[in-house]
Amino acid sequence: MGLPDSPPSFLELVRGRDVAHVLRLASSDIGKLPRNRYLHWSQLKHRTPPQGLLADVTVEDWWLATKLARGSASHVLPLVDARGKPFVFTDSG
Repeated sequence: MGLPDSPPSFLELVRGRDVAHVLRLASSDIGKLPRNRYLHWSQLKHRTPPQGLLADVTVEDWWLATKLARGSASHVLPLVDARGKPFVFTDSG
């Protein structure tokens, strides 16, 4: 059993996308699904994106919306790892 696949970077997800589309994703509830479960990219990428919330949602759209939703609910702790990256956690509320 190896390490899980690395998710696409935020820049990869937004590059070339229409700003209005990104804003629709950010304002939708798609990033809060399914049932507030925390899914890693390695799990989410194999699932079918929820339909009905937005038309023609791709797995990458779903991941971007998830990252945006998690980012708005995240808290940065005053602790850093060995590379100087801060520890962050997200309330699942």
